[in-house]
Amino acid sequence: MPDRGECGLWHLSNGEAVTWSELACRAAAAGTADPARVRARTAGELGWLAPRHAYSALGSERGCCMPGLDDALSRYVVESGAAGVAAPGHG
Repeated sequence: MPDRGECGLWHLSNGEAVTWSELACRAAAAGTADPARVRARTAGELGWLAPRHAYSALGSERGCCMPGLDDALSRYVVESGAAGVAAPGHG
């Protein structure tokens, strides 16, 4: 992506909209965790007081020129050294 003077932290989903629970499942699958252990929860179940939309997906049109989300997650796991690292209390 050409530098257009943008700065700061960007949250990109690599061209497709995903819910936070779907992102967690896909991140688990890319690593060593069991995605079946990820459970979607409502804001109320989490005790969040601020109102949230019923459907809140992470998405970005700016991410459409990037490799797919699953590819990015897999590369992150490999490049960060997270492959083979179990979550605390799970291995």
